[in-house]
Amino acid sequence: MTLLPSLWVPKMPRLLVAIDSIAQVQVPRGATHFVAFAHGPGVLGSEPIASLRIQDLRPPTVMPLSIIVNDFSEESGVASFSFSFQPGRCQIDGDETCDAGSGFALYWVVKGQKMGKALWTSETDQVSLAAVAAARPPLATAVMVVARNAQGEMDVGPTAALPLQHNMDDEE
Repeated sequence: MTLLPSLWVPKMPRLLVAIDSIAQVQVPRGATHFVAFAHGPGVLGSEPIASLRIQDLRPPTVMPLSIIVNDFSEESGVASFSFSFQPGRCQIDGDETCDAGSGFALYWVVKGQKMGKALWTSETDQVSLAAVAAARPPLATAVMVVARNAQGEMDVGPTAALPLQHNMDDEE
């Protein structure tokens, strides 16, 4: 977490306090504010003189709930399909520790892990039906949708299994 290099102290309008010396301090999990109190001779120190709201910059904390793949077909190594998903939701409005993401990405899955570059991305949290046509890696067995925001994306998300490649050949 990065703290701002200086802090404006509103009760002392001409005072700008440098906080560079505490920029490397570990901020406890769940902390929401940095509060400064005055101390010294003749000061009670019970009333805060400054407060700084802490923004924890991290990838989303809530993954999408489900993904469904429809109309799957594969020809000459190129898979075509449509998919829809249900984004995750925060249980309590205004919960500062909950981030369901501001966008999403779709990946091939190999051995339970997302692989390569995203097949599809969205910079909106709105759900819609999307279509994909891309070369399917030989070991890809599923697709995964993950939540993302400006700070990164989740490592995991719900998956939808795809027909095995040898089963696709048998159907023809």
